[in-house]
Amino acid sequence: MTVSIDTNPSPQSPVDSDWRAAFEGGDNFISRSQHLSQLKAQADAALAELKLGTSAKEAFDNASAALADAGHKQADATSLFEQANTVLKKAEADAADTVKAAQADAAALLAQAQKARDDAATLKASADAAATSVAADREKLQAEREAANRLGEEAERTRAAFQRKSDLLHAYLATAQAELAELGATAPAAAAVVQLAS
Repeated sequence: MTVSIDTNPSPQSPVDSDWRAAFEGGDNFISRSQHLSQLKAQADAALAELKLGTSAKEAFDNASAALADAGHKQADATSLFEQANTVLKKAEADAADTVKAAQADAAALLAQAQKARDDAATLKASADAAATSVAADREKLQAEREAANRLGEEAERTRAAFQRKSDLLHAYLATAQAELAELGATAPAAAAVVQLAS
């Protein structure tokens, strides 16, 4: 281990001289002690002021840093607010578009439902008219069938009457033929009787 010796010592301060004088003694020892006490008080005051200045500077630096941090945070908050406002406006626009689209879809569905209702009403009216026509045709067919039945019955009665008349005519003709035959058989005998009488 080497020890270096400083050959150029720094000049002594007034405090060092006063301490040296105090240790060496002398006529001016008391005055030097008083002066040393004053210098110490001045040094303590300067040190206190230095510490106060350092504390004030640290407080100022801390305040400046806090202010800068607050500025950054305010800028971040402003950016976030702007982003949130943009998102909100977009959401409001999207919601408005969604509402408009929903209203348009609802109107289209309502129109389709109304058209379907109108078509159903038209089909019902047509069905009712067809049912009425079918009922009328059925009644007409029933009336025609009943009339045909009546005509058939009348024709049957007419045929029966004609048959009776035909039977009577045939019977009359048969009687007439029998009478003619009988007359034909008796005619020669009558002629003979007439000839004999003459």
